[in-house]
Amino acid sequence: MAIKHLEWLSRNNLRSFPIREDAPRVSTSGFVIPDNLLVDLFLCVPDEPQGVYISSVCLTPKIITIVFASVATNITLATASAFPETERGLKSKPINPLVDGVAGFVTFGSFLSDGFKSAASSYSGSNMFTGSCIIEAKCLTMISSFPVSSIRASAATKTITGAAIVIPGGYLNMETTSGTDTDDEIITYVTLSLSASDLSAFAPACATVPDKALCSRRPILSINDAVPDLNGNITIEFIDMITEQIVHILKISLLATGTIFCTQVELPDSLGRLPPNYVD
Repeated sequence: MAIKHLEWLSRNNLRSFPIREDAPRVSTSGFVIPDNLLVDLFLCVPDEPQGVYISSVCLTPKIITIVFASVATNITLATASAFPETERGLKSKPINPLVDGVAGFVTFGSFLSDGFKSAASSYSGSNMFTGSCIIEAKCLTMISSFPVSSIRASAATKTITGAAIVIPGGYLNMETTSGTDTDDEIITYVTLSLSASDLSAFAPACATVPDKALCSRRPILSINDAVPDLNGNITIEFIDMITEQIVHILKISLLATGTIFCTQVELPDSLGRLPPNYVD
């Protein structure tokens, strides 16, 4: 007896995923989202703890467009479109973000070739849904903000936005590593570093000028007896101190070192105090 193993995307033609199982899928016009409309979905959104839902499905004789919106604010986040006459199903397509920080892809199912013409003739136009047509939580990745908001080459006049490919060259290295966040979820880090043997070549002019008054702001040359390593990093270990105390110390340090010009490097007194907390 032959056993047929259906491919994963094909199996999704027979279930509601990526729409939540208990989510109502009937629009105000009476259009019901069929199981084979969407078979896969991934969205990266800035911060949507209440989720994302399908706010409308627009049908015309030649195109279908799905609109995704925020459950909390009803703001439209992204759209996804397909052309049934020229495209086949089970093929991933990038979504069209309408809000900064949104990215992802969508995969349409066999609905493009099976059921689209009938639905378009009966429900042509925008079919609106309430905020209850929520997509599965596993289809969402939420981040508070992007660590890199834009990239611009030194000679370019415009920043690069959207999906960009970074190809390191020259002295620049790029490496991806895996780690975990505070909830033990696996995340990927991208580290940019310099590969030059003599890193002093990349030191800013402020680090080498004899008169620190020429600097736009005062550099930190040392903290007590701690001096920078070859990469210019100063590492300090706080022992038996709670987080709130460390934050308070760092705030004081920033206020004391970043607001005024100086003609010479000021050193701490015998008690370890730095200006402006004491005067020679």
